[in-house]
Amino acid sequence: MGRIRTVKPELFLHEALYDAEVETGLPLRVAFIGLFTQCDREGRFRWEPRRLKSQVLPYDPISDFSRVLDALATRGFVEKYAVENDVFGCIPTWLKHQSINHRERASELPTIDATDCEVLTSTRAPRVGHAKPTPLFPARARPSGTRNKEQGTRNKKEKVASESDGKKPAKTGGKKPTALDVEIPDELDTPEFRSAWSDLVADRKERKKPITTRAAKQLLTKCQKWGPAAAAESIANTIANGWTGLFEPDNKGGTRRDGNGNPTTGRIHTPGYQVPDRSFKPTTGTPPGGNVPARPGPTPAEDSVDP
Repeated sequence: MGRIRTVKPELFLHEALYDAEVETGLPLRVAFIGLFTQCDREGRFRWEPRRLKSQVLPYDPISDFSRVLDALATRGFVEKYAVENDVFGCIPTWLKHQSINHRERASELPTIDATDCEVLTSTRAPRVGHAKPTPLFPARARPSGTRNKEQGTRNKKEKVASESDGKKPAKTGGKKPTALDVEIPDELDTPEFRSAWSDLVADRKERKKPITTRAAKQLLTKCQKWGPAAAAESIANTIANGWTGLFEPDNKGGTRRDGNGNPTTGRIHTPGYQVPDRSFKPTTGTPPGGNVPARPGPTPAEDSVDP
């Protein structure tokens, strides 16, 4: 079954592929592009000329598709190899020009780098005497690149080992920084505040609302304006009341609150100030406090009915 593949515009400008088609008189360009759809995700295909001809050039009057495959092989566009008694082919520059869908199933065909692999030369002589692999398609550029990759990895490990005098480099710790790792400003660096800050971090962690490093920096900046003693007092009030934020303490040692008893960082009312009850709506009768005069009831004359 054929697969959807990518064809770059530069392929149609490939002079070597065009010259090979003119020299052989075979439709090499269309056949080469058609082979893309017959390759698996690693650029490998079974060397079955009869089947490939029916999939790639079904209507072309070519009796032997192996001539097309051999013409591509002698010029380095494809490679032919055998594993045991099966013959396979691969496109050397496959991974360089194709973007493979990650959901496509893995290749089931053996690689050309297999230990029991035998690279085969073309069974037919080149159509021209100067036929040779084009520089744009190296004859031995392996699609999987396992040997080159392993060699590069080995060289990299040897280089790192030599730089560290033969010692394996220590792994960097992957521990995520916490609020306790944030540096405390010098203005707050007292034993009292450090103890209160540790208690706050532990309390938030125990309530499953840990303080992030970003929030810790913001809280420390706020505490820096109050000083270490007031900040420690604010932390104690927050832990005692189960709050998540910090609020500036008032001059009497308590936390500033609004008229409804909620903690606030805003203006503190003077002693004796009563917050007005704005939920009151005037109705008939005397309201609480007597601020609104009651509406007088109906007179006896208004209630009487003239017979």
